[in-house]
Amino acid sequence: MLNTSIGHHTLSVFKELTHYEIKLLWKDIIAYSEAEGRIKIFPCDKVKNVFLITYTDYKGIGWKIRFCNKYPYYRGYYIEAVINPKHLLGISNNISVASENDIDEMIYLFNREAQGISPIIGELSSFSLKRIDYCINFDLQELGINCSDEQMIKLIKRANIPNHFKERTKYCIESHRQKSDDISFYLTNPSVVVNIYCKTKQLERKQPKTKQLVGKQPNSPDMDKASDVIRFEVQFKSKKIYPITRLLRESVGFDGIIHTMLSDDVAEKNICKYFAKVIMGGDYYTLSEAKRVIKSYKFRADKEARLINDLRFVNSCRGIYKAKCKLQKKRLISFNKSLTELTGIGINPVTIPQKFGVKYIHGLLRRFNEMM
Repeated sequence: MLNTSIGHHTLSVFKELTHYEIKLLWKDIIAYSEAEGRIKIFPCDKVKNVFLITYTDYKGIGWKIRFCNKYPYYRGYYIEAVINPKHLLGISNNISVASENDIDEMIYLFNREAQGISPIIGELSSFSLKRIDYCINFDLQELGINCSDEQMIKLIKRANIPNHFKERTKYCIESHRQKSDDISFYLTNPSVVVNIYCKTKQLERKQPKTKQLVGKQPNSPDMDKASDVIRFEVQFKSKKIYPITRLLRESVGFDGIIHTMLSDDVAEKNICKYFAKVIMGGDYYTLSEAKRVIKSYKFRADKEARLINDLRFVNSCRGIYKAKCKLQKKRLISFNKSLTELTGIGINPVTIPQKFGVKYIHGLLRRFNEMM
């Protein structure tokens, strides 16, 4: 398949430098910029004492220099790199997902680029992981899923918000209240971000972006290819990564950490884990069609009634999380049991609105596994 794929698309690494090293590095960066004309250096708009280094022709790497001055208690200097492996390998579209097969070449190209700027940067093995973005692309057309990307996002936005997560919102001037994004379902906590979005709409929004492109991809020349793509993204922040890599570093070193954390098995494991927590399993049905499926299993009368009633409740509340917010603890235990049992028989607790005009829509991950 062309677009439907699973793996990772971005990673961020960092290393601490001494005062002497940062002075030499800064001198090398200025010299490289003046001699080659390939990079631009400018202060970050959002954070003090941070300088961004971008390429005039984006090549899959962006650099940051951080001066952390908390005198007299602490003075630290850091270099960070945000890497898009596919772009670094010369695949200049914003849809492709990297796999474990790309790791060795990514490391080689990173080391070559770093050496060209300054020996102070060193090899990738001298850095620490700060962030990894795992992702899966669902191309609805390739998977034979009979709905648009906008309709699928509407179903997804009725999904669950796990404990310790919250949905990101922004203040809307027109409605005078906080509103979530209409093309994505963005959930966050201090260590993990789950972001599910229409890829085309995201690329359209990136078109007028400003000069600050560290780690960000440039305008896509092939947005039409993403017209039916839903991306499910799991971003591991440093709080999530650090305890994992601390244990790995003792036994395998940094190269081993990179190969482990960016392996296809780890990517798939983490995507499936958070997919089950948020979107949950099963296929989508209208309420009437889901009731018919439940009745076909010939459950005990009390179990059948409970499953149908909880399905109705999710439908009336327009979503799983909204339904859970209205339940007391004792009732919530029974409701969660119904959610597990519904997904167990292949029914997603979110039902299809009548205005969609269809009775059935494949579940994304189930269809992916079936087709792949």
